[in-house]
Amino acid sequence: MYKIARMGDIDEKRSGPAKGKNKGKRAIVLAILTSDGILKGSEKVIISGENQEMMDYHLMMTAQAYENYMQEMIPLFVAEARKQGKVPVMVIDNSPLHNTTTEKIPPRNANKADLTAFLEKHGMRVKRTWDKKRLQKEFDNLLMVNGGRNAMKKYKVDEWALQNHGCHFLRLPPYHCCFNPIELVWAELKRDLKDVGSTDDCLEDVKRRAIYWLQQYSAEEAQAVIRHARNLEQKIRERIAEKNKQISTNLQAQNAPIIQASNDPDTSDNDNFSSDDSLFSRSDNDNNPAIDYCSDSS
Repeated sequence: MYKIARMGDIDEKRSGPAKGKNKGKRAIVLAILTSDGILKGSEKVIISGENQEMMDYHLMMTAQAYENYMQEMIPLFVAEARKQGKVPVMVIDNSPLHNTTTEKIPPRNANKADLTAFLEKHGMRVKRTWDKKRLQKEFDNLLMVNGGRNAMKKYKVDEWALQNHGCHFLRLPPYHCCFNPIELVWAELKRDLKDVGSTDDCLEDVKRRAIYWLQQYSAEEAQAVIRHARNLEQKIRERIAEKNKQISTNLQAQNAPIIQASNDPDTSDNDNFSSDDSLFSRSDNDNNPAIDYCSDSS
């Protein structure tokens, strides 16, 4: 429950597991999870160090490597979805290597030439007499009417997949990979490989075991981890709704009018409270509920 409460703030960063020490070679596993199990043909294991210049994960799994993998896998993924009459939607996290954009949106304080080029590219006629302040104003308006900077970002692989294969991409909030069910698959895979293996095993053996394990991953197991992610998402949605409701209640309470008591001397004498008392307060000598002061004593 504590974790769910913390994750109710989608914008807050979540730290992942600690990085392992950069020693020796690594086996990097790639796969695509569907409701029927691991997509056939998507199981790949890359062993680092096979190329001496690529000993580290971040040197091997570059934006180009991600793009190459997706160009190979998207047609398989789309074909499988269409067999079942489903719309192909790929869920991915916000890893930097997934985020190559087709167009770089300039910062607000960019020079006049960059702001002008961006505005003109999006159909706006820019006058030469406009100073930078006017350009910034038009730039802000353009972002606003299009849903903001993030909404205007177009990602290279996402656009390619949509235009060429009709495949949509759904991006998870940053630092919330817990919403991606394949993370549970990776955890299971690591645990099972650890149980059957030893430190003396060569990576080729680990590679064969990993691919075999992924190929045997059943539809029932896949649907179970997907349900888990959906249930977690629903709990977070409920937490966010509860939080927003509380904020709304607090704001309404702050803006509620304060009703002051009448300064009628007769009322003050009879009911033992002064003109400075609240209508819902009572004197120290009165044991009746405060609401009694709302009754008509005339």
